[in-house]
Formats: sequence, C-alpha cells, structure tokens
Amino acid sequence: MLMGRYLLQDLNIPLSALDHRQFDNAKQYIDNKGKSYFDRAIVALDDALSKLHGAQVVSLQRLAATFRRGDLFLFLPRADAASARSQ
Repeated sequence: MLMGRYLLQDLNIPLSALDHRQFDNAKQYIDNKGKSYFDRAIVALDDALSKLHGAQVVSLQRLAATFRRGDLFLFLPRADAASARSQ
C-alpha cells in the first residue's frame, strides 16, 4: 500500500487515473526506485508500530492482530499529507 502510494506520487496521478497507459512509466519508476519505495515503507511502518506499541515487545499474535484490525492506519502518514510533503 505504501509503496503504491509512493509510486502514484511520482507518477503525479490519483489511483483512479492509473491504467494501461501509465504501465511503461510506472514500470520504469518501479525498476529505478523500487528499493527506495520499499525502504521508505519500512521506515513508515516501523515508526507507526513504535507509536502504536511503544518500546514493548510485541508477540506475533498481537502484531498480526494489529494489521488485521487496521489499528496501524491511525499511525501511518495520510495520503494527502504524504503528497504535500513530496511536492
């Protein structure tokens, strides 16, 4: 999800405008910046998990529940805020 958001920011289009016409351009961004997208997503997830759970050790069951319930969304940067930062 985060990596897709970063791609859409680089393409400068909303998700609703993503179709076959942007495929070559999108593939080129992924080929060139895929590792950067992944690294940024890991940092954002780590930050969100730290805000949600603090420094405590989290069991795999609790971590799975965090993703299943969607609690993490409250601590991830919003799409519109991320878009504003990239400009």
